[in-house]
Amino acid sequence: MAYGEKISEKLMDVFEQCMDAAKEFTQKAGEKAKDLGERGVLMLDTKQIQAKTKKLLCRLGNETFRAFAEQERDSIDREDPAIKSLVTELTGLYETLEKIEKELRGRK
Repeated sequence: MAYGEKISEKLMDVFEQCMDAAKEFTQKAGEKAKDLGERGVLMLDTKQIQAKTKKLLCRLGNETFRAFAEQERDSIDREDPAIKSLVTELTGLYETLEKIEKELRGRK
């Protein structure tokens, strides 16, 4: 094998190693970007659910206040239609938040 062929072969090996490294880097960068995008979506979902939860808690407070102050009731029951629907919806939102937060913790 001539000296020039050895250099050419060595250059091809180095070039292939560089290409493999670049391909691996690009793949890892793409995976990381995808993960960050998914985390961003989950965090946005969390904020939206938290905002909805806050509004429902205010409605629950208003319903409770009206029952005591306006309707002069001595107590309210979980089975009261207005209360029941709000509690059911809030429970579902809290469960969803818990799932999202668990998924976010798993991605760290």
